[in-house]
Amino acid sequence: MTQQHKDYYYAVPNSVTYTYYLDDEVTDSSDYRELLQMLFNAGEDDVVRIVISNYGGSLSTCVAIVNGIRSCRATTVGVLTSVAYSAAGAIWLACEGQEVHNHVGFMSHDGQGGTFGSMFQQKQHIEHSMTILRSLYEDVYKHFLSPEEIDTVLKNGDLWLTEKEIIGRLEKRKELFESEYEEKQQAEYEAMMLEFEGDDLPEEILKKLNKTQLIAYIRGNVDVKVEENGSFTIIEINDSDE
Repeated sequence: MTQQHKDYYYAVPNSVTYTYYLDDEVTDSSDYRELLQMLFNAGEDDVVRIVISNYGGSLSTCVAIVNGIRSCRATTVGVLTSVAYSAAGAIWLACEGQEVHNHVGFMSHDGQGGTFGSMFQQKQHIEHSMTILRSLYEDVYKHFLSPEEIDTVLKNGDLWLTEKEIIGRLEKRKELFESEYEEKQQAEYEAMMLEFEGDDLPEEILKKLNKTQLIAYIRGNVDVKVEENGSFTIIEINDSDE
């Protein structure tokens, strides 16, 4: 009797898409341990989608989630399905990418709340909270709100945006961030070229490298293999190769 050969196929996932629904009031940070754990543990090939329909809430929890998003290795996407008010709007904008659905709204304000203690203690608490709030807003609202608008919001001037206004600001924000990146890369390139004295690479090959390749080469992140026919190949250098 002839034994039949069997093939076994194993599927190994290369990435995972996580989805978290932020659709209730932003409460104590202890209520978001699962979200923070997800953000801290997701890999660089993963995607974390935070679906937002939320009226806002706790400033301290908002800061914790924003910091979790900032430290996340995965691609983070804020999905605006209804409203993103106050803390929820800050969380949405902290994500690496923003998705906007129809008929949505955004609102920013200086927050609400109170404290106990002496008049001086209350004053200290308010000043402390406003310092944190300004730092947060100047971070997550950069190029979405102007510095003047941030000042107005912090002086109790609520700002409301509709779907069309949100999309327009996101497009402008993208252009400004890209322009900043290009300026930074150009400045870095010029500074490196002032110190770069050349090496074994022929000048004609150096001229063929684009700005990004040349910066990576000078930093030692890539090597350039030159063929006999004058062509070249960019080879990425990993720590394990050293």
